Amino acid sequence: MVYAERGLVVTERIGNPGIICFALGNLGDQLTVSGDWRSAREALERGVALARTIDRSSDIVNTLLELGKLSLREGDWDAASRYLTEALALTDETGDRESREDLQVFLADLDVQEGRHHDAVARLEPLIVQEDADFGMLLPATARALVAIGDEEHMCRAGEIAERAVTLTRTQPGRLPDALYAQGMVFAAQGRLDEANRVLTEGLERARSLPYPYVEGRILVELASAHGQRGESEGERERLQEALAIFWRLGARKDVERVEEALSAISDVKRS
Repeated sequence: MVYAERGLVVTERIGNPGIICFALGNLGDQLTVSGDWRSAREALERGVALARTIDRSSDIVNTLLELGKLSLREGDWDAASRYLTEALALTDETGDRESREDLQVFLADLDVQEGRHHDAVARLEPLIVQEDADFGMLLPATARALVAIGDEEHMCRAGEIAERAVTLTRTQPGRLPDALYAQGMVFAAQGRLDEANRVLTEGLERARSLPYPYVEGRILVELASAHGQRGESEGERERLQEALAIFWRLGARKDVERVEEALSAISDVKRS
């Protein structure tokens, strides 16, 4: 974070708008990951506005990508779709394959959130067979999309891909928590609750150590689900309350809604 902020100061002194846009995108990314979403939005909106004044596709793609990712996590799905789709179209002009892959990951996550599970898989599966793809991003997202479909064939495929993701990201500490989260989802969906608890607990510890609060919250929700499958309502409630506090602090509106609904369902069951 400190290096990104210092880099922005240096680039502003140089005065090159394209480099400033890039620095704002990097700062916005780091602020999003660390959980300061308000500051992230300020940096990214500034970067997009500046990039539009110089009208170079290569300068705006990264800031649009990061603003779309942030909007997705905030729960503003219309804005996320708008930013991510615009950035994806611009990669046709720039030939930026890495950004294109990352954009497909976030668009696939949006597909899953909005119930288009097969569309998400169709986005990602052609990419994970390429030799030099960004597997650390692509594999966990593909596993999550396959789990969302839920039938035996797709679940088996999800397990294979999640295992690949964890093996690969053991050397990528910043991406390992998301891979462990995806693998934990697979194990929980398969009823392998002890394995799910082990993997998700490791993911939780690693997310907290970075820190990476949004992934921490998502892992807590999955741990709560595992408690629920065991009939452990108190453990389920405690994990959901931890997740809710994180999502409220971040401003993750859709996640707040889902967790509040899950907590209400526990209360309803207890009263009945």
